[in-house]
Amino acid sequence: MSVSTLSTLKETVEEFKTQIELATDFWDKVEIFFDTYKIWILVGLIVVLGIVVAVNLVMAKRRRDSRQNRH
Repeated sequence: MSVSTLSTLKETVEEFKTQIELATDFWDKVEIFFDTYKIWILVGLIVVLGIVVAVNLVMAKRRRDSRQNRH
């Protein structure tokens, strides 16, 4: 099962590389890049990670402010 999955992934990557090579300019390459669904998964993970980091920074600031107010 893993062999077929790896071969499928390899074929997908090769197809993606071929599409990128055939693109005429930069914006065509960007369009192809964002048309692939796998990229959206990566973008979604990065956005979620950014939200988690931002929330942690805000909560850390609140904790620091509450500690300073006690003293």
